[in-house]
Amino acid sequence: MTSLIRTRAVGVIGLRKKFADMAKRIGGAERAEMCLRGAKVIADETRRHIKRQDLIDTWALYNSVNHFKVNQWSAGVSVGAGNEAKDYAATHEYGLENQPITPRQRAYFRWRCSNEPGSVFCTLMHRDTYTIPKRPYFRPAIRQGRKDAHQAMVDYLLSVLKEYEER
Repeated sequence: MTSLIRTRAVGVIGLRKKFADMAKRIGGAERAEMCLRGAKVIADETRRHIKRQDLIDTWALYNSVNHFKVNQWSAGVSVGAGNEAKDYAATHEYGLENQPITPRQRAYFRWRCSNEPGSVFCTLMHRDTYTIPKRPYFRPAIRQGRKDAHQAMVDYLLSVLKEYEER
């Protein structure tokens, strides 16, 4: 009985040392790369949702999706670069209700209506407010891409650990 307990204790000590060595091996660069791979999966899923929602008139929203390293512990995904792009991204994600039409917008609608009779701009020119419906693309992408992102992170971590074991 004593030898069994002793063997386990020695095994635990060896395992702890091995884990400590692995933790040193999986340093900031590997952790950051692991997080970045998960963020890339979410960014790709976001682009797919943008296409599904048909938010690709100019491809600006699609092209503004980026994944990036925040620090050695985390990575992120951003949509929209610059204030206008962020407003555009948020407008389609959350929608706008009863937005007042400004004189500047009304002048633009009038100009577009003169060039495109019968278009939606002719209707907007005579209204006081407008509504843009919600067309979420980012939140569903996170929900649907979460498992794949975790899997990408685990796969990378396993490849790093396999490399470590081979040494």
